[in-house]
Amino acid sequence: MGRLTVANNFELVEMRSDRGQMYAAGAITLGGPYAAVDSFLGLQYAALVAVDGLASARAPGVHRLNIISSFRQWLKWVLNQSP
Repeated sequence: MGRLTVANNFELVEMRSDRGQMYAAGAITLGGPYAAVDSFLGLQYAALVAVDGLASARAPGVHRLNIISSFRQWLKWVLNQSP
């Protein structure tokens, strides 16, 4: 159907290499591991899984999301501070 093949973490399988990773989400990945990829919640889920994949690969400047860092960023948003 002309769609991209993605792994469970939305990484493009055909583009795997030792030095980099590519991720895709949305209707172009329909038929992949998550059925609702073209919905708003599906896109949020795909982004979260992709960031977790980047954190697992130890990408520079990417850290796993947790409740403490999320709360800290929320406080900065509430206090109108830059992230």
